[in-house]
Amino acid sequence: MILTGFYNVEAMVHRTIAFFKLLKIQKMANSVYLVNKGINRSIEFKGLKAQYIWYVAFCFLGLLIIYPILFIVGVNQYLALLIILAAGGFSVMKIYSMSNKYGEHGMMKVMARRSVPKHVIARSRKVFSTGLKGKIKIGRNGKANLKSAFRQKL
Repeated sequence: MILTGFYNVEAMVHRTIAFFKLLKIQKMANSVYLVNKGINRSIEFKGLKAQYIWYVAFCFLGLLIIYPILFIVGVNQYLALLIILAAGGFSVMKIYSMSNKYGEHGMMKVMARRSVPKHVIARSRKVFSTGLKGKIKIGRNGKANLKSAFRQKL
């Protein structure tokens, strides 16, 4: 047994060897992290994107309501079923075509583009020379009420 100072060197060597053997036995397990690559992407179901899934659901709900109404009114059961199947098939085909044509936000963009006027007619140059000074009123919420400014005769 070798003693240097206060330490038992031989025991220390055995401890370090045992420690490194433990490290070799207990290898670190590889961590597997799941990466969600679909963050902020719209949902898609069988080719339908975003709001078009809701459109199909509402169509089916409407058809489920229309079928009993047709049956109560006295329409033949097979004719009512044929009408519902034809209307359902047509609506699903139309919604799929809109989903493929417009995509997630395309239909909203088209509707917004239609609501914008093609031309703005200014019958007076007064707006450009004086501006809207004094005509814009600030409301209680702190926002300007531009509609009232444009309604007034310029």
